[in-house]
Order: sequence, then structure tokens, then C-alpha cells
Amino acid sequence: MPSQSSQFLGSMPITPLFFKMSVPVIFGLMMNGLYNVVDAAFVSRGLGPNAMAALGVSFPLQMLLIALTSLVGVGVAAIISRTLGEKKPELAASYAGTAVVVGLLIGFASAALGIWLLDDLLIEIGATPKVLPYAHDYMAPLVLCSGLGLVTFILSDILRAEGKANLMMVMIVTTAVLNIILDPVFIFWLGFGIKGAAYATILSQIIALTLGVSFYVRGKTLLTFMPSFRIRLAKDIVMTGLPTMVTNVGVALIIGIANVAIVQSGLENVDTLLAAYGIVGRVMSFTILPIVGMTIGFQTICGYNFGAQQYVRVLKVLRTALLVSTVYSFCFAFLMLFLPNVLTLVFTSDSTVASYSANIFGYIGVAFTFIGFPFIGMSLFQAIAKPNQALLLSFLRVYVFSIPLLFILPMYFGIQGVWASLMMSDLMAAVVTVILVYREYQILKKKESASVLA
Repeated sequence: MPSQSSQFLGSMPITPLFFKMSVPVIFGLMMNGLYNVVDAAFVSRGLGPNAMAALGVSFPLQMLLIALTSLVGVGVAAIISRTLGEKKPELAASYAGTAVVVGLLIGFASAALGIWLLDDLLIEIGATPKVLPYAHDYMAPLVLCSGLGLVTFILSDILRAEGKANLMMVMIVTTAVLNIILDPVFIFWLGFGIKGAAYATILSQIIALTLGVSFYVRGKTLLTFMPSFRIRLAKDIVMTGLPTMVTNVGVALIIGIANVAIVQSGLENVDTLLAAYGIVGRVMSFTILPIVGMTIGFQTICGYNFGAQQYVRVLKVLRTALLVSTVYSFCFAFLMLFLPNVLTLVFTSDSTVASYSANIFGYIGVAFTFIGFPFIGMSLFQAIAKPNQALLLSFLRVYVFSIPLLFILPMYFGIQGVWASLMMSDLMAAVVTVILVYREYQILKKKESASVLA
């Protein structure tokens, strides 16, 4: 029988529960995102535009590592929330132990393969001769130690799945604060340059991982588990997390293709344009974090209550998540469209780079109001054990809309076609999400009515 620490997911009023589960995660993610912003600011202002361009070029590979993390972390978290709602804590613990082993195996494999192919991959995704040395120096340590990041974030996902959002926040904030403190130490004081940014990340992950393990050792958690491996459970985890991984891999491909399009555009100051796109990417990765936090909070509540067959609560949290995420994204869309320089000020004082960045924001801001729809929609289907629908949403957004448009529109509109493709794919994804979620909403309403009559 699950303890009171998870039962509140099925009894607390939905609106305060949504904020209770989302706000600590949002705070932790934004602290971590703040590290990325500070990291980019140190690199851009201290090491120059080529180093900033290297961060932008490297971002697709970082997204691939995040994709591998989400394959396991998001997958096991969705299952654990649902399983606890079904009053099966022992099974939830078995899933947690299997997830840790799967994360370690993926980490070792990605490190070996990544180091072998690193330079070739960086060149393929747009690294110019001036940028490649910086990009290699930054990514090599991160790829080699990718298993650390995988297990760290898997543990934090398990924590939030069992309702321990505050402990998850502690892990994420620890990583972020240490990163911010260690960045100038490694980059400037110890003279490691851009390698120092990677070293700061690795050391902070080691400390956060130690902290996460200590929570379980000291009995601070609901679940008690040891690393283990069961093929059936591993398959369930992978299938549930696959839609999120497909999305993150797609984001990596989109950024990589956009980088290549910039390099092949024939425009002057290609490296400057890469730097501008890198800045936009860092800002977007930060501003989207509250949406991710809301999605995480939503999925935990939704999965638990779906497992407990409390469909009225599933419907309420779905409406709440869509409303709150839309209000938030509208505010940032306004900034992107009308005050873009506010978003780039921390990164650069170069007027050309700022102008390029503002142009990109002008396109992205049009669709940003609706950016929460695909996130919430995909998370809904993962939480209610419908991974095929979640996979369809992620596949359509990336591989049917975004990537084809990235190839087609630049043929007719040049570099502006790259930015237009990002805007159009987000709008199209939002429309499809509304259709699929509305259909599922009606199914859940019928289940709700049937449970009331029963």
C-alpha cells in the first residue's frame, strides 16, 4: 500500500496540486536552464563569437544525449506514477531498478560511439574550420561522461514520479548552482577555456548523483530499490519513453539541419549567423523549461489518477495544464515579437548578432503561444498507457512537418525559409494535437460517466 506521500496525488484539489507538483520542478529546471544561459554568456563574452558558435553547433549532440535520458527517465516516470495509482509499489520499485541499469548501459554505449564519431558528427551538423576545435573541446568530455548525466536525471525522474518533487528540485538546483559557481573557475581562473564549461558540468553531475543516491540510502523516498534488470520491464520503459526520445532526436536533427542550411546559404558572416542562432537556441531552451515543468507535473498527476480510475481528475488536470501553459507561452511570445533585444542582452553586445537573433525570434514568436499543446498532448498519451498516439504526435511534428519544411522552404525563401519552417511546423503540430487530444478527452468523459453510473 503506497504511503501518504503518494496518496495525495489522488485526493488533493487539482489546481493547487498542479502547482504543488509543477512549481518545484519548474524552479529546478529554470535554475538548470540559468546555468546554460550563464554558461553561454561566459563563453560568448569571454571566449568570443567562434566559441559561442561552437555551443550552438554542439547543441544537437547535447539534445541527442537528452533524448537518451528521456527515453529512460520519462518512460519509467510515467509507468511508476500509473503503477502507484494502481497500488503496486513493489512493481514500481522493480521498474526503477531496471531503469537505472538501462541508463548505465546506454551511457556506456553512447560514450564509446560518441567519442569515435565526434568530429565527423560535428562537421556534419555545421561546424566550420574555425568553430570545430572549440566544439570538439566542449563536447568530448560531455560525451565521455554521458552515463553520469543519464543516471542522475533518471533518479530525479523517479523522485518526481513518486511525488517527491521537492527532492527532485534539490538535485537539479544543486547541479545548476554548482555549474554556475564552477564555470568561471574552470574557464578562466584555471585556464581551461571552453573545456572548463564541460568540466564544470561533469563535476556538478557527480555531486548531484551522489546526493540523489543518498536520498534512497537514507530512506527519504517512497520506493526502495536496487539496480536490477528485467527484459519485460525494460521494454515497457523504452516503449513509453520512445515518443519523447523521438521528439528530442528530432529537435537535434532540426537544429543540425538549420546549422547546415546557414553554412550553405552563401551569406557573409556565416559564423556570426551561427552565433545568433546559438543564442536563440539557448534562450528557447530556457523559456521552454516552465512548459516542461508543467508537463512533468501534469504527467505525474494524470498517470496516478488514471491508474486509480479517477477520470474526472484526469480531465481536470488536463484542462488546467493546457490553460496555464498557454497563458505562460503567450507572455513569452509577446517578448519575442516586440522586445527581442531583452532576450539577447545577456549574451552579446554585438549589434549584428543581436539583429540576426531578433529576426529569428520574429518568426518563432508567432507560434510560441501554442508550444505547450504538443508537450501536454504527448504527455497525456504516455500517462494513460497509449504510447502509439504519443509516438504519432512526436513523429508528425518532427519528421512530417519540421524536417521536410526545412528542406523545402529555404529553396524558395533562402535563410528566411529556415526560420519560417520552424514557425509553420509548430503551428501544424498544435493543430494536430488539438484534434487528437479532443478525441481522447471525449473517450475519458465516457469512462467518467460509466464509472459514476457503476
